[in-house]
Amino acid sequence: MGSTTSNNSFLDQHRIKGILLYGPPGTGKTHLSRAIAKESGATMLSVDSATLVNKYIGEKEKHIKAAFSLASRLSPCLIFLDEVDALFYDRRTAEKSWERSAITQFLLELDGLVNNDKAPFVIVATNRPWDLDAAFLRRLPQKVPMMLPDVEARSKILKVIVKSEDLDPLVDIEALARETDGCSGSDLRNLCSETALMWAIEQSKKRRGKEISSLDFEKMRLNSKHFTKALQKIRPSVSKECLLEFEEFINRFNPPLNQVWF
Repeated sequence: MGSTTSNNSFLDQHRIKGILLYGPPGTGKTHLSRAIAKESGATMLSVDSATLVNKYIGEKEKHIKAAFSLASRLSPCLIFLDEVDALFYDRRTAEKSWERSAITQFLLELDGLVNNDKAPFVIVATNRPWDLDAAFLRRLPQKVPMMLPDVEARSKILKVIVKSEDLDPLVDIEALARETDGCSGSDLRNLCSETALMWAIEQSKKRRGKEISSLDFEKMRLNSKHFTKALQKIRPSVSKECLLEFEEFINRFNPPLNQVWF
C-alpha cells in the first residue's frame, strides 16, 4: 500500500489515500473491501464506527490515532470503516466541540498518509453519503457507487448462492433474476433462505408436523414452487425514495464511469 516513488514526485504527493464506497444496504461494500485486501495481500483492519460513536469524550480520537498507528505497523494494511455517517457526519450539525474533534482527528491522520511509505489504504463505506462532512468528502475524491444489481448481476448472484444446493432442473434462475427487480444482494440471499424454509414447511406437513429442526437438510431439493412461494414473502428492502437520494448524490459527485480510476 506504500508508495514506491520518491517523496518529492508528483505521483507520491497526489497518490490516492483511500476511497469511499457508498450505496444501499446489502450491495456488497464490506465484501468488496475484503476482496481488495485479499487480492492485494494486505491485512484488513476493520474499525467499528458504531463502537467509536459510543466512546467517552476524547476516546474516539485516541482510537482513531491508534488504528492508523497499528495499520502502519501491519503494512501493507487496509483500514476499513463501515457506516461512517454515524461518526463523520456534517460538522455543521454537530452541537458540541467534542463531536467535531473525531472528524478533525481522522482528517489529520488521512492528511498524514502522504509522506508515510507504510501508510495504510483507507476504505470507508456508508449507506448515507449525503450526511457526511464536506471536508471528509473532499479528502476522499474517489467515490465509488455500489448500487442495486441489474438483471444480469442478479442472475450471477443467485447462481453463486445456490451453487451448492440441489435444484430441480425446472428451476429457471434467469426468470428469478427478472422477477427480483430492485432487490439487493442481501435481499437475494434472504430469498434463497426463505425458499429453503418453504421446503422445510412442506416436508414438515408431509410428516404430520415433524419439527423443522429435525429435518435432514442434506436431502433438500428446491423446486420452482418453493421459489414462487418465497417470492411472495420477500420484497426489495431499498425504497424508491432512497434510490432517488443516491441518484442525486451520484449526479453531484461522480464523473462518468469511464473517468473513474483508482
